[in-house]
Amino acid sequence: MARITVRNFMEDVVMRAYKDYIERDPAFCRCDRCKRDAIVIALNNLQAKYVGSEEGEIRAAVAQSDRQIKTDATLALIQAVQLVKERPHHREGA
Repeated sequence: MARITVRNFMEDVVMRAYKDYIERDPAFCRCDRCKRDAIVIALNNLQAKYVGSEEGEIRAAVAQSDRQIKTDATLALIQAVQLVKERPHHREGA
């Protein structure tokens, strides 16, 4: 049976948005748990964009440069960061 590979290209968009945003917010905890929580919350609030072929990968790469997709990802990430700041799940001192 052939292995089927699918990928949500919004993960790449949100990861880039995280890297850009986190540099401007020194108050946000940098622990793995807070980072992961913010990214997961953002992704759960965005429509998934799955690709499953080489052609889909090319189209996804082009779509990633779309200003609206970047804006949506950044806004979702900002909201997610605020939620994580208000209720972090890491242990104190993390």
